[in-house]
Amino acid sequence: MKSTKILLSKFTATKIFFFALLLESLLIFLALALEPSNPKSRVVSIYSAPRFLELIVMFVIIGLSVLGVKKASNKVWSKKTTKNASTPIWQDNFLYGGILLMTLTCFSRILLQIFSESADLHDLSSYATHLRPFFFFFSLIALKIVLWIFFVNKNIQDILWKRQKSYFKTIIICWILVSITLIFSLFFEILVKNTSSYSPIAEWQVFFAWTSLTLFVLIFKSQKTKLPSQEPKQKKRTFVTAILIGVSAFVFISTLQSTMRPYAKDSFYFQKWSSEDIMQTVSLEDLQKHPWETLNNIHVKPPGLDTIRAFMVYIWPSQNKLTSLLHVDFLLYKLWAFLFSILGVIIFLWLSHLANAKLAYISTFIFFLHPANILYATLLDSTYLTTFLIGTFYYILWKTKKQHETPIVWLTFSVLLLFFTRAIFQIPFLIVTLLSLALLKTNKEKVLIFLVITGCIFGSYTLKQYSKFGIFSTSSFTGLNLNRSVGNLETKNPWGVDLTIKENENLLASTLTTKKKVNGQTNFNHINYLEFNRKLGAEFKEYIVNMPASELAKSYWDNLTIYFKPSSRYSQNVIIERIFWRNAYEKVFSKPILPSLLILLGIRWVAKNIRNKSFATNIGFILPGIYIFLTTVLFEKGENMRFKFFIEPLLFIFLVSQLYEIFKLFYLKIMQEDKILSLDTSP
Repeated sequence: MKSTKILLSKFTATKIFFFALLLESLLIFLALALEPSNPKSRVVSIYSAPRFLELIVMFVIIGLSVLGVKKASNKVWSKKTTKNASTPIWQDNFLYGGILLMTLTCFSRILLQIFSESADLHDLSSYATHLRPFFFFFSLIALKIVLWIFFVNKNIQDILWKRQKSYFKTIIICWILVSITLIFSLFFEILVKNTSSYSPIAEWQVFFAWTSLTLFVLIFKSQKTKLPSQEPKQKKRTFVTAILIGVSAFVFISTLQSTMRPYAKDSFYFQKWSSEDIMQTVSLEDLQKHPWETLNNIHVKPPGLDTIRAFMVYIWPSQNKLTSLLHVDFLLYKLWAFLFSILGVIIFLWLSHLANAKLAYISTFIFFLHPANILYATLLDSTYLTTFLIGTFYYILWKTKKQHETPIVWLTFSVLLLFFTRAIFQIPFLIVTLLSLALLKTNKEKVLIFLVITGCIFGSYTLKQYSKFGIFSTSSFTGLNLNRSVGNLETKNPWGVDLTIKENENLLASTLTTKKKVNGQTNFNHINYLEFNRKLGAEFKEYIVNMPASELAKSYWDNLTIYFKPSSRYSQNVIIERIFWRNAYEKVFSKPILPSLLILLGIRWVAKNIRNKSFATNIGFILPGIYIFLTTVLFEKGENMRFKFFIEPLLFIFLVSQLYEIFKLFYLKIMQEDKILSLDTSP
């Protein structure tokens, strides 16, 4: 006897699915409303699986509301009416617009709660936590209204259904994953609360598994992958996946930080340093009281990081200096988490072109877990900002190489940001970039625009530094770094500089006369360090002239040896010390494995480009990377492994793409041999 299949119409199927989602959401609301989250377990309330489902519900509302507003607006402009619509056009607009506004308000409230982890906002966090079930209830009411309109208006159903049935099936699969995760999470929470003190770590692990499974379904359920640039649908799918990866990365690093805060210094800092402890930053008090004057009188380092800190202390001020520092450092943690997610998106999009979406997805999450990536995303200096800007610069340069219609303004902007962030990106880097653009055969008009804008800004700021401080650099640490790079250990200790000012102290900016910063650390932007830098510069010239060539070569070899140490070994970090995959990553991303892979794959890459007669073009492409590598090896001794992380994402992309090409060629060769063998054995 044949089995009979129950066939459902497309409208009935969508109704059943959305009603089931609504019913499940209501049950979750009851669970949350009857037992509100304890303010002491804010990590659970913010990053738990129920919270993520709440966000999913809101995103559904936002998506359907935007679709409704767009549909109703199109009717207004085209002056058409819909026979199946049960409400007038203007009512549709107001209804969808109001629902959208209400949902975005609820979403903003969630973001407010996430940003209320600071020590002086416990009351606000508790208030937001206890209001959570009521906001969720209003969200569900909005969802019910939107679904009702969705069922009545069949035109909207047609629009959604025509996007392809496979999308709807994917949504159902993802919903099943959410349901399983949610049921397990709630069950686990009840079970653990009844047996021992509750810990969010296991629930966070389940959440991360759900995120991975969801993205796995979105990518691997799709049809055979082609290059995103070849198919508009694939390009759109890749873009949506990139957004999901970015959101998942932000939640991942934020959750990791919140989970590890009990182990942090003062339950806040993951290293022993605040942003005020960094030698190259100026006093936060000066930035708060005299922001423009302070930024104009920075000589210790480019003003990029301190500009960000000045903006943060402006938007979140406090009368207490140490509280202001906590505010700024908290916002820096969030900003680095955001850059962490965007860098992951860049890696994914780049590898999607160089390899395929599946490998790009897997590789991106491998890099997310890289201990050095986590370390510098939780370090309150400009290392991660520099890495992000270098990655952005190179992605734009790669697009310029592949697509010459890429606007030059993006490359110009990225170079300017690098100039104002890190001292190694000065006029020599500008010259290298110009040479790179020339080898890439970039349009001469674009190169001229790039040169005029960057040249004027680079030159103006350099002249300002010379006229004000007598240095042709954006950093007065040059002398110290140069002496350290060649092993001149007889140089003076920077902490021993006399900070007494004999005359005209009242005529100087406060950041040039302040001896101590907010937390008692030495202010290395003091004016007396300019003379200290000049003396060190003279010592370096004398030392290197009398230094034997063999010793100089050995010193630079020591720098290279330090460079290829694990980047995550730069400083202690409470997160890195507690992740079990640390040792495996450090073995791969250090000597001898990393340099060996780079040499072997680099030789293959050179040979391939010589065969393809594209050697000059590709040399132009890697020229800025060679400049960064050489400056971070030749002009530093001690922190070279930290500087390696500047280009570590680029090295990772290079290794993945080259290994992909090798395995692809190997696979095609095997397939070709099998085909020949089958033809030979055929009758």
